[in-house]
Amino acid sequence: MKSFIYIMGVALSVVFCSCEKQGEQEQGTEQGQGEKPEPESPEEPPLVENWDLIEITRAEVGNSNYEELLYLASLAGLVNRSSPEIFLHSGQAYAKWMTEMKASGYTFTKKRLSEITSLFLNRAKGYVLVDDKLEKTYIAASLAGVLDAVILTAALASKAPYNSLQKLADVRDKDEAWLADYIKQHSSQFNLNAIVNNASFPWTMVDFAIANRYPWCSNAKSDGAVLQKLYYMLKPNSPHYGWGVPYNLERMDVRFGCEHNGVYTVPGINTMSLSILSSKQLKPYDRPASPVEVPARTGVHYATIVFSDGDNTSYMLDLFSRNTYISHPRVHEIPLTWMYPPTLRTNMVPVHNWYQKNLPATNCYVGALSGAGYTFPSHHEFVADYFRMTNGMLKDCGMQYMVLMDDAELFTGSSAGSYETFMKRHTGNLPDVKGFLYMNYLGYAKWQGAYFFAGDAPVVSFRYFMKNDDKFTEPHTPETIAAALNSAPRDINSIDAYSAIVVHVNAPSSYTVEDMLVFKNLLNENVVLVNTEQFLELIRKNVKGNRG
Repeated sequence: MKSFIYIMGVALSVVFCSCEKQGEQEQGTEQGQGEKPEPESPEEPPLVENWDLIEITRAEVGNSNYEELLYLASLAGLVNRSSPEIFLHSGQAYAKWMTEMKASGYTFTKKRLSEITSLFLNRAKGYVLVDDKLEKTYIAASLAGVLDAVILTAALASKAPYNSLQKLADVRDKDEAWLADYIKQHSSQFNLNAIVNNASFPWTMVDFAIANRYPWCSNAKSDGAVLQKLYYMLKPNSPHYGWGVPYNLERMDVRFGCEHNGVYTVPGINTMSLSILSSKQLKPYDRPASPVEVPARTGVHYATIVFSDGDNTSYMLDLFSRNTYISHPRVHEIPLTWMYPPTLRTNMVPVHNWYQKNLPATNCYVGALSGAGYTFPSHHEFVADYFRMTNGMLKDCGMQYMVLMDDAELFTGSSAGSYETFMKRHTGNLPDVKGFLYMNYLGYAKWQGAYFFAGDAPVVSFRYFMKNDDKFTEPHTPETIAAALNSAPRDINSIDAYSAIVVHVNAPSSYTVEDMLVFKNLLNENVVLVNTEQFLELIRKNVKGNRG
């Protein structure tokens, strides 16, 4: 292990001893290709343990003071690389995680921006000059990581004490093609285990990327040829941290990554101080997988409710931890399921620990879509290695069930081209996963409960999609779903007696735990709510199917 902030890079690189195209591999077997030469990762200094953090909030810098926020984030990346020191956060959203960190031994001392600059500016070898609109942040952050530099606008660079620094690079007239050439020429200086971008908040993810020396892709729409070049500089099956759909709209962006070197997305839209949250000083708390207690009732219809916004780690950082969701005082009264990004365990350790400790006994977590990150497995270039990596990550988190998202048809009429054939081929690469829920990107409940078995693991599509949003084409309300469930089939040996409901959370108007408690009261005695672990176990034990 090289440095405390190099966790994800190391964790991923040990898995990729061979990478094969999905069409060239069978269940649990490989036909190796010649390995691509891999650039050496930069050496990092050993971790210097430090439990006394300097704390500063975004508001104290100035919520709209983007140039100083960017400067501070870049300085934090340099400083936190060898010793956790600077903790920049947004205030209330981080209160839970700071409490968790205090329980681990951290203390926090507030300091002003000027004080932090006086303490640490001498750690920078110089600065990278960025444009005033911060549109070239992605280029500046890429170079700052390998040049050990902070990022400054011209206005900041002209002021004391910043004017004492040497200008190491000027990226104001550079573009993504120039950046790709620079990374290729200096590949040994970069950590090519991940790539970063963030279109929404130009100062977030910066400390994490600089601390790790990760390259960036464009914060605006990329040229496909250039983005492909950048992705193939990475090691196979590397994550794209952040958000900003660098290729095109969301669906095509996710497909583009997984089709080009198996790049999968880990959304982290508004995350600050990830270089601290991923500190190796923080030890993950894991709940061991335990036997699932399955209800024994017959003659009822079983339903499961799954809250989701995919692998959105920034929602786990704030939204899902609120008292409208998993902290709701009555959440234990209803068996709910929460999609859970397994990457939290390594790059948001206190967040992971809080969720693990605060899961109600009636609720459960399932691996978010589709496992290690947001990807479409049927398009994933190195899917066998990806699934093996996912299996290990889920096992570390104590999860035995996961959600698959894809844009492939569940059944195509051609057995050779069906998702059933695809999953049966790869079940051996997910030996510890006992069951799957499936959602199609083009319609979350498009397949209305259709299922198959991949080995002994059921793959069950969502029957209903609950979303308080007119933009979606298949909105089901709590009232319409309850009416359908109350008169639904109740033969425990038939898949028709099981309904999975996905609740998409991505806005303040989204359905909450309170809404689900109201929904529960709309159901009659013929409907039994269970969490997804119980739901999939009921199907696995009772529903017949071809388990080849």
